[in-house]
Amino acid sequence: MAKKTVCLLALTLSEWLNWVAAGRLRLNNRIVQIDSQKELEGFAAVMYHAPDNSFFDDGAYILAELKPDWSVYQEVLESFGAASVMWLGLESVKEFIPVSERGALLLKGDAHRARVALGQPKYENAWNAWRNNETRSRADQRGKLFVRTLGLKEPKLNSIPSDVLPFLLGDKKLPNADKAVKLGSTRALAWAKAFSVFGILVGEEEKVKQAKDFGLSEIIKKLLADYSMNCPIIYKSSYLCVADNLSLVIKEKKGINVSVSLLVVVFHYLGIIFAEKEVSLKALLEDLEALGENNDSALASNAAYLIGRNMSDIQVTTLFYDVFSDVFLFLDSKSLSIYNNISNYSKKNRNKMPEHEHCNTKDKFQQERSNTKNKLIHEQSNAENKLIHEQSDTGHNNQQEPTNAENQSQQEQSNAENQSHQEHSNAENKSLQEQSNIENKSQYEQYDAENKLIHEQSDTGHNNQQEPTNTEKNHQHEQSDVKEEFPLKTQAPNSFGLAKRETTMGKDKPEKRSKSKT
Repeated sequence: MAKKTVCLLALTLSEWLNWVAAGRLRLNNRIVQIDSQKELEGFAAVMYHAPDNSFFDDGAYILAELKPDWSVYQEVLESFGAASVMWLGLESVKEFIPVSERGALLLKGDAHRARVALGQPKYENAWNAWRNNETRSRADQRGKLFVRTLGLKEPKLNSIPSDVLPFLLGDKKLPNADKAVKLGSTRALAWAKAFSVFGILVGEEEKVKQAKDFGLSEIIKKLLADYSMNCPIIYKSSYLCVADNLSLVIKEKKGINVSVSLLVVVFHYLGIIFAEKEVSLKALLEDLEALGENNDSALASNAAYLIGRNMSDIQVTTLFYDVFSDVFLFLDSKSLSIYNNISNYSKKNRNKMPEHEHCNTKDKFQQERSNTKNKLIHEQSNAENKLIHEQSDTGHNNQQEPTNAENQSQQEQSNAENQSHQEHSNAENKSLQEQSNIENKSQYEQYDAENKLIHEQSDTGHNNQQEPTNTEKNHQHEQSDVKEEFPLKTQAPNSFGLAKRETTMGKDKPEKRSKSKT
């Protein structure tokens, strides 16, 4: 087969119509020469030189195959603000070609009005190959962006066995997948799919045995009547132990690690997405937290990636913009969504600098704040003690000589007051030190301990101390607002946790909030 080369140019719909109307097109370095031996690679190069438009819309692009001597129809002109601009005349075009049969139908009306005869879509196979590759690439980008937005570690898909991963990626259909349609919109769908994967791995005989031992059929029947799709699927689930036991069976029979809980979570939220319904972000975060309870954050990262890659671009990027709103300076803070819990969690866990630097910076800040508070309390205590002694001395000078009993009574009273203030000071110092230790130990326990201490100090301040300054009032008020706005669940030092929120991601317009700095 003789080698054939052609020069192609990919145009957007508006560019094409403008070229036909004006007779020339402003163009620089977008014409690509391809040959029949490497058509797929050449076509991809043509598309990557085109404007970034909707890659899944067959009517968004049209191809211009140029004449062999197309260069004689180009004109380079001096232009305002630029050294030179190349213009290509319409005479250089051999024919306009739609990218597919569907594209030809979509462009038929515009072509008729522009008096253009469209050629045959002879590059449809190359278009489909490029579009499929772009679809996978965009899905991978969304998944990783969703993981990053949640403040999780990089996903490790290689930890998922090759026998299982294609089902989660959608590259391979489960047996009897068509029969599972009747389970849609119920909580039974995810568990039924997970049990199906379990059967594929261990074999039908073992599946029947385990189904009887664990009552899998009874679980499915019970969940068929449960339509609460906006609730977590495994978080605080009574069936979680069943999933863990099935994972142990797979490990024993096949020698591979497969988390049935991960399967349930991914299948559940993919079912919601494919049904074009709203995903409760609060429920998703609780399920991810449940996956990471045993310090296996890879399970949560992998689940978030597999779910995020199937979300829409707008859902993922809107959440990402809000969490990293300090980077996107052009955004209108009033128009941002109210994903406060995610924002609060992720801003404390994003990888802007190494983890040890995060810890050192935080420890230093907490220590400085603790030292400042200790110094203020000591100064206050000393001032009060000095005032008591001055009042006692004044009483000796201005009053009659008291009796021994009165002297003893005054001395005891003075000692009692000094002791009370000293105990009060020691108690507050001890409380502040405990607070600092708790805050350094866990960022989640920090919020609970800090708010508790604020309320205790506020109550004590009304009874035993002078009115706090405006700065202290504002600081306490801000900390109290944080507690109300970012309700974080207290975690053990080494446990895995995610912030929780009440809003959902979907078609409804999110609430508005004012941009604030953490």
